[in-house]
Amino acid sequence: MTDHNDLDRQLVELLELDVDRCSRVYATAPCAAGQQHSGTAQAGAASTITLDTGASAVDDAYNTMLVYIVSGTGNGQERTISDYVGSTRVATVSSAWTTNPDATSVFRITNPNSAGACYETYKTCQDKANFLKDTKIYRFCSSGSIVSGAAAVFPYVASMRNVPTVVDPDKGLARRALVTVQLTDGPESDREQDDYIANRAAVAGGTFLGRLIGRNHNMVGRTARIKRQYVTPGAAAALSGAWVTEQYIIAAVAGPDRSGAITVSLEDPLKLADRTQVPAPDDGELLSSITSSALSLTLKSGQGADYASSGYLRIDNEIIQYTSKTTDTLSWTDTSYRGKLGTTAVAHNADARVQTCRVWSAAGFRTVIEEILNESSIVDANIDLTGLQSEQDTWLGTLSITACISEPEKASQLLMELCRLAYGVLWWNPVTQKVTFKAIRPLLPGATPPLLTDAGGLIEDTVDVSRQEAERITRAGIYYAPVDVTQKKDEPSNYRRGYIYVDADAEGTNEYNDVREDVFYTRWLDTTGEQSAAEYATHRIFARRNAPIHVKCRIDPKDDDVTIAGQVEIETRGIHDVDGEVLRSRFLVLRRQDNGRDVEIELLQVYLDRRWFWIAPDANPDYTSASETERIFGYLSDAGGLLPDGLEGHLII
Repeated sequence: MTDHNDLDRQLVELLELDVDRCSRVYATAPCAAGQQHSGTAQAGAASTITLDTGASAVDDAYNTMLVYIVSGTGNGQERTISDYVGSTRVATVSSAWTTNPDATSVFRITNPNSAGACYETYKTCQDKANFLKDTKIYRFCSSGSIVSGAAAVFPYVASMRNVPTVVDPDKGLARRALVTVQLTDGPESDREQDDYIANRAAVAGGTFLGRLIGRNHNMVGRTARIKRQYVTPGAAAALSGAWVTEQYIIAAVAGPDRSGAITVSLEDPLKLADRTQVPAPDDGELLSSITSSALSLTLKSGQGADYASSGYLRIDNEIIQYTSKTTDTLSWTDTSYRGKLGTTAVAHNADARVQTCRVWSAAGFRTVIEEILNESSIVDANIDLTGLQSEQDTWLGTLSITACISEPEKASQLLMELCRLAYGVLWWNPVTQKVTFKAIRPLLPGATPPLLTDAGGLIEDTVDVSRQEAERITRAGIYYAPVDVTQKKDEPSNYRRGYIYVDADAEGTNEYNDVREDVFYTRWLDTTGEQSAAEYATHRIFARRNAPIHVKCRIDPKDDDVTIAGQVEIETRGIHDVDGEVLRSRFLVLRRQDNGRDVEIELLQVYLDRRWFWIAPDANPDYTSASETERIFGYLSDAGGLLPDGLEGHLII
């Protein structure tokens, strides 16, 4: 086994926080903060402007300040005042006007050198209408780390605890990752936070993090990164060097506690799906009652603006399809648009809630997943759309999604149901910084999984093998094609179709001699979804017919080809064949946690090491003449399920 004591390297971890910053210059147009005076000019010339009579009568009162023409002649020009004569109200500017101001020119004078300047944050902004959001990055490392580079790095990280993503084929949607960083604080200079420190009468006191939090109340939801780099012990990690970067969002900033520590909690963006409801809740209500045959409804005044021009609505337990909108009135062509999707047309009283439904009809898996993620504020740039499309094209081409979600539900619940139906997993990959989907299927022809063995790869005395008897099943059932989309989703009588796969051998007296049923209710298939239902049930039986084996172990960080939701083969003395020999087995990687000197992984045995049936090209020879590469394709076995060389025949599901 691998001995982890020879890993002579040091892990440097960096926390980066993206904090909102205004890109405007204080008191410089269009920022109107720091205003000293405003009015309408009396006159103007090539390099002067005569201010109104209410301006200061003191000489040089506005020297070094900025005068900006707000409107009128010369609108949009800004100049620095180089001299001012109080008795005449004439201000001389540092460079000539492009268009000379005149008696129509409305101006303002601001002082960019004011001791009362903002800190370029929204909370301290003095002209919020002109706040222009940009980003400033604050970097933190542990006190024992050395980081070199031009940007400031503050040694405030006291601890960093990572709860990694865990994929789960039974749930589909991965457990979201969480990182908790505890920061100490210190009386650091304010120069990093205050661009106007030179103009202040007194420099701000307090501590660095105290000021940062005090000036930025809105850090939650902003982007953060954890960056990791291995260096020789005692060496510096260069900011420009090769970092492994993980991206998260800021979930909370707490503290300081009694010891002065600040705790920053980070979570992966899929957590947004826990906070989003699909469809979005509507607060529209009927202005007046409607009959069971009405062809329109009217919402209360102004509420129509929140509804699309056409779509589906739920009122009480009826689904209505409407085709047009005029202000607050929604209408449809005839009574066939009433009582849709298994519901019944009935009368509805005034004040009844009118909820928009989310409907998909014969949609592709990729489309539905993308739309739900988008509605959770996860943009396409943070979704692996190429990979999602590839998984659909390769494995899910026959999966057609038809569904109506008639009441607001957590987006994460919808994603979980979809991924379970597809027998795949969805997770946030913090390194690629994208939401990723992977169907749990065999590797494509020619692909070889990483191999970890007791002799190489697995760290000595870290392998823990367990068999999960409670997860074993003998039959898998699926109910699909709901009768009424407004009724309970876990009621068998509310579904038009059902499919059950029974493993009679597993239930027989010579094997387990029991019945263990796994039932799934899905509202994502209509009556045409029999093939997808059968595929789901078959996958479940193959995955859970025997008690799945879980493995927890540690590996060398250099084995970076062992990735979340990837496949790996294991040879360890905890897993044997019928002859007592170590049996090479295929596993799915559920979890990967980098601890610095080693990596902890959790694995689940999958049935993907069986011989799958790939359709062979026309030119392929008979099995006995085929090469090893050609034998990855399908060949017919004999009545005993064996190929001519005695190997197990291919698996067809």
